[in-house]
Amino acid sequence: MTEKTEAEIADVGSKEMANFCTAIGELILWASMIDDQLNKALIGALALPDHPMIGPVVAQLDARQKAELLKKRTKFISNASWRNGIKNWVERAEKVNANRNYVAHHAIRTKAGKIGFHSDQLGKVLDTLKLTDQKIEVSEAKGMKEVTEWIEHAKKVYVEGANVLDNLDWFRAEATKATAKKAGS
Repeated sequence: MTEKTEAEIADVGSKEMANFCTAIGELILWASMIDDQLNKALIGALALPDHPMIGPVVAQLDARQKAELLKKRTKFISNASWRNGIKNWVERAEKVNANRNYVAHHAIRTKAGKIGFHSDQLGKVLDTLKLTDQKIEVSEAKGMKEVTEWIEHAKKVYVEGANVLDNLDWFRAEATKATAKKAGS
């Protein structure tokens, strides 16, 4: 039985591999923070009661379910600007989650000196095939360039989510005031 050291395996100790893995981790963390925003937005949009168990219950939902519920709820928002703002943010958050899933479910491989993602799963392999001019071509593997772009996109989505949450907080406060005023009269 042979035992290799890190130095004997190309790329394990390389700066490029470390940077690539760091970028993947950063993208995953941004996606997690956006998922937390989805939790808060769903609680706000559905006007769920303030209870210590509401957050953990909502957090149990899959990101796709949260996104679908939020998109359905936006249909009941009469202000088109708010409705479209929330819907667009949710769609961008879904894209961040799709990118997170991509980096989390593909293996990292080095090919021709470039670090990129690889999968042996049939569905993912078929996704990389393109039919052009009656011949099948394999699309370029995603690498550091795409991960960097996805991180920048995630940061923008996070800022957008902070604005959505502020608007939902304002709306909830106004609704609470209106309800209290109505109950008092």
